[in-house]
Amino acid sequence: MNIAASIMFLTNCGTSRDCADFFEEDGPSISWRSDVTATAFTFEAFPHASSSFITGRPRDTRFFDLLRFLAASKLVKAGFSLEPTDDLRSHLTIDYSGRIKTIRIFHCSAVLKEMLLAGRSHGTRCLIPRLLALEVLDTLHNILFRDDRSEALIQKYGFDSDLLRHDVSQCRRGDDPRELEHLYFGTRLREIYDELQNPTPHREWESWLERKSGGRYMLMATMIGVFIAVIIGILGLGISGFQAYVSYQQWKHPVKGA
Repeated sequence: MNIAASIMFLTNCGTSRDCADFFEEDGPSISWRSDVTATAFTFEAFPHASSSFITGRPRDTRFFDLLRFLAASKLVKAGFSLEPTDDLRSHLTIDYSGRIKTIRIFHCSAVLKEMLLAGRSHGTRCLIPRLLALEVLDTLHNILFRDDRSEALIQKYGFDSDLLRHDVSQCRRGDDPRELEHLYFGTRLREIYDELQNPTPHREWESWLERKSGGRYMLMATMIGVFIAVIIGILGLGISGFQAYVSYQQWKHPVKGA
């Protein structure tokens, strides 16, 4: 049942031994228990914020600021690695365990489009929330892979080529919102953005510098610098006074040649 649920809900619904091979063994796992309905399971597996974290309204500058920085090409240029995942719950998560920070990206966009089309054509309910599917497609097509370098990155990291097919208008229904509020993955987008602006120390020496660069250490270093400068100033003043005294004695008591 967990294997079937993993395929139906595009997420790891079992342990590393009993889940399907195409789901990451180290990814987050959630089991579909016998006393939980499918609807309740989707709410548990895919929680969303109670209010909009990021909005795509045209006048919201925060949204376009994120768009400008979160393109996949910008992430790779900033030192991130990209990893395709088949686990929807791992979408846009950051893995800090390797030598390079890795961002997992759900790349089975064709499956999401088929789910949306099935819900539109037959009036049936999607196995996953429609807003969730639309939001994932929006993060893929309108944020991550939206520039001219996307095709090369998709081939380099082994992403599904469907990511290059940006048109999802045929998958939408009349009651689907035109502007997505990113209730499911807005927080993760913000985490990636914050990581770009203020990277987390990844190596031991970076962590040491991070600890030593706190406010109190900076104040301590400033005070030590001021103290050393005062000591040097006093020593310099003493040397200057001694040189003046020696010059005065030479002028007052000149030494005559033999």
